[in-house]
Amino acid sequence: MCLDEKVFTMNQRRKYDQEFKDDAVRLLLRGDRTLKAVAESLGVERSCLARWRNKYLQGEAGEGDKPMATGHNASELEKENRRLRKELAEAVQHREILKKAVGIFSRDPGRYTAS
Repeated sequence: MCLDEKVFTMNQRRKYDQEFKDDAVRLLLRGDRTLKAVAESLGVERSCLARWRNKYLQGEAGEGDKPMATGHNASELEKENRRLRKELAEAVQHREILKKAVGIFSRDPGRYTAS
């Protein structure tokens, strides 16, 4: 394939399959890069990527690709969020306790042994 075959004119439009669009939107929704950065890295127009994202979030994506499964109302999600925040706080507290214990026991190894 020569380079001339890859050149697109103003009248030609690129076609992207639904899998590529969904993958691009998932990459964007991860949140670690901007819309502009994702569009540039994939070689698509920002407006196209924004339109794909809007369709995806409105539920027009494939049935298994919807961002949130149906059947979950806001109160259930808030309850789950509170539970997960509580669990995270406990894990952070346990980690801090373990870090302090490691610091104490690593100071003087002979200090805490029975003689």
